[in-house]
Amino acid sequence: MHQSYGATEYDASSQENIEEKNYVDDEQLEDINDRDEEYYNLEAYPDNGWKAWTVVFGAFCVQFSTFGLMNTIGVLLASLSENQLSDFSPSSISWGFFQHTHAYGPRALISAGCLGLTTGLMLFSISTQFYQFFLTFGILGGISASLLLTPSITAVNHWFNFKRGLAVGIASSGGGVGGVVFSLAIRGLIPIVGFAWAIRVIGFIVFTATGTAAILVCTRLRPHKQSSAVIEVAPIFKDMRLMFTTFGVFMIELGLAIPVAYFTSYALSRGVDLSFSYQLLAILNAGSVIGRWIPGWVADHWGRFNTMIITTAGCAICTFSIWMTIVYNNNVGTGPMILYMILFGLFSGSGVSLTPVCLSQIVDLKDYGKRYGAVNGVASLAVLIGSPIAGAFVGAQNNEYGCLVGFCGAIYVVASLFFIIARVCSSDSRFLTIF
Repeated sequence: MHQSYGATEYDASSQENIEEKNYVDDEQLEDINDRDEEYYNLEAYPDNGWKAWTVVFGAFCVQFSTFGLMNTIGVLLASLSENQLSDFSPSSISWGFFQHTHAYGPRALISAGCLGLTTGLMLFSISTQFYQFFLTFGILGGISASLLLTPSITAVNHWFNFKRGLAVGIASSGGGVGGVVFSLAIRGLIPIVGFAWAIRVIGFIVFTATGTAAILVCTRLRPHKQSSAVIEVAPIFKDMRLMFTTFGVFMIELGLAIPVAYFTSYALSRGVDLSFSYQLLAILNAGSVIGRWIPGWVADHWGRFNTMIITTAGCAICTFSIWMTIVYNNNVGTGPMILYMILFGLFSGSGVSLTPVCLSQIVDLKDYGKRYGAVNGVASLAVLIGSPIAGAFVGAQNNEYGCLVGFCGAIYVVASLFFIIARVCSSDSRFLTIF
């Protein structure tokens, strides 16, 4: 079986080529060679050890806080739609909330993100108007998440190469764990202490988790002087591999928000018990924990793009075959709903955990942080429009969900096609090639 590691296969250029391309003096040339050896010497990656795994745990804490909150948005939307924001349409509320999700920016201090996200939650807890929810949770929360996510995932890539999929998968599973904890905590605390204090409790948990990450997450490699710190979007569209990978990530983000934000509301519209409707989101997040970890391990052995293609196609299949069947069959009970939440969690989790490792396979590590930020900056546009478009589908159909489900399934079909094209552009078209 042929195996390809893409950008991780590095053939160091001769000094003559480096001098010709970069026009540097001897002292600069020696520094470049030293740093290139750090970045491209595959044997130098620890791939194990307590220091490397503490970095993974720190990134887990970041994912727990950021993606955990994202995966709880369905519970928050449903609660606010019934109370503080009952006069607003689902698409309007969704647009304000999903400003928070994936507003990735350049590398920044995790400690600043910790303080910003905690402050945003505390202010969110005392908000009463739509613009206040938008500014605190949407804008401040989104900017703070950007300060946390990019440096934490970039740091994991500095410590792992051959086990990178497993390491990033374990770190990314924090988002699923956070989704379970936060969704159950919010629903359990609101009847006891009220909405405001429920959010404050979440804020204290987030502060503890992200504060831990600020202590644990560190990089192994020195900054590469020849790599600009400016995030540029233009290079994405000059590389066919990176361009189609970005399109695939865009479509994944477009589709992921739909079940997360709307399946709880859908279950309520079918007359499902209120308490159980909110538990469905916890079930999805529980499936996502496994779906972020296991595909990472599989990807290290069978190919990262290969695994992404299979799991993305799995999202489309289960959406069309299970959720669509439920929508048009009024006699279906809660069993198929649970099944869909489990399977969608399993398949969709890889969209979060495999995106960083797929990118690391086609870009130089010294440019990884800014490329990762640029790709997710483009993908953030999908998050901005995905949930509001979905809400508009529901509103146009008088709270029927058939078009919404078809939209979600079609998005994942297109995402799979984009990743297939990116794989072919990156390696070869042979099915058994590990890439």
